[in-house]
Amino acid sequence: MKAPGWVERFLVMALPALLGAGVFAVAFAHIVELAVWAGQPAWSAVLLACTGEAMAVAAILEIRHRQYHGGSLVMPVIVLVAAVVFSGACNLAAALADRDPVTGRLAGEPGVWRPTMAVWVVVAFGCVAGLKATRSHTAAVEQVAPAAVEVAPVPERTPEPVTAPAPPPAPEPPAAGTGATSRGSGRHVLAELVAKLPADDPRSERQLAADLAPVAGLAPSTARRYLGDLRKTVAA
Repeated sequence: MKAPGWVERFLVMALPALLGAGVFAVAFAHIVELAVWAGQPAWSAVLLACTGEAMAVAAILEIRHRQYHGGSLVMPVIVLVAAVVFSGACNLAAALADRDPVTGRLAGEPGVWRPTMAVWVVVAFGCVAGLKATRSHTAAVEQVAPAAVEVAPVPERTPEPVTAPAPPPAPEPPAAGTGATSRGSGRHVLAELVAKLPADDPRSERQLAADLAPVAGLAPSTARRYLGDLRKTVAA
């Protein structure tokens, strides 16, 4: 479907405004004439002529406001209907009343229009004040979902693995033919092996004797005795 051109858009906006201006002009002239005929001064007649259209505009704006923000439309509709009825009644009265054949002005007794014009300004003020008094001041608030707060992931603290101390390097076996099988050379080899061990070696004396005895060519009990002698020597 083709979009409306600028001429159509202009007419859509201009025609209601022109129609409203024409209706206001006609109603204004009739109400001024009727108010002067009902005994109102000229300045009061002009103000009375403006009340009807002003009430209608205020009611339309209030209806739009309440449709957007929420609220009862009863009072704005009542004010709009009252303004239309007042303007229409004035137009009909001006058209149906007797006129002076010479001047063309309204003639005869205004009757009920005299008190009506006297009190209408108060009625108009009460209607507009009612629009303001019945307006809900609680604006419609859009329900906005709370924004998701990005939380930085907390890194998990994994316990560090406890590693067992590395076993000491295996002592080098004595070279072949060195006579490691003799008791003196065996004790010497055992002393060299012990000297190469780290100071924090976790093995007990029994374990050391069992591990080093085959290398030194000694019996475990002999190696254990030699280890005891070596430790006594070092302690002394």
